[in-house]
Amino acid sequence: MENRVYEFNVAVTASTQPDAGTPTLDNDVITKGYADDNLIQVPTITGTFGAPQAVVAGTGVLHDLGADDYFGMVFMQGSGGPVDVTNNPQVEAGLSLGQKITLVGASDINTVKLEDGTGLILNGECFFASGSVMELLWNGSNWIEISRNGV
Repeated sequence: MENRVYEFNVAVTASTQPDAGTPTLDNDVITKGYADDNLIQVPTITGTFGAPQAVVAGTGVLHDLGADDYFGMVFMQGSGGPVDVTNNPQVEAGLSLGQKITLVGASDINTVKLEDGTGLILNGECFFASGSVMELLWNGSNWIEISRNGV
């Protein structure tokens, strides 16, 4: 058996990372090692529990979703008392097929009532009091109820 001698150069050499170019496809963002805030989906928030959107019957529920936003959350209460939304649509239309929105009630006094129809496909009417939550999906023409809690 022969003896072999190996020599290793373990010195650290500084070099620059090659430029991968500008990504042109969604998949390039990962394969070229780029990261941006489009990889982390965070909800687009309208109002807060402490300072909710004041819903007006003739205006309905508004949101801050953009066409590229996947999902949003709206904290809401009636404007100056209980509100039965009469606007058509009751919830502002979505901008992209498949968008989701979560509606959260923020007041036991200034409640908001939404009903099946006029832009909504619901499993019956819903009164939003403090802590009420409903999740909706945009189908291109209506918001469809996915779920709600029993508050």
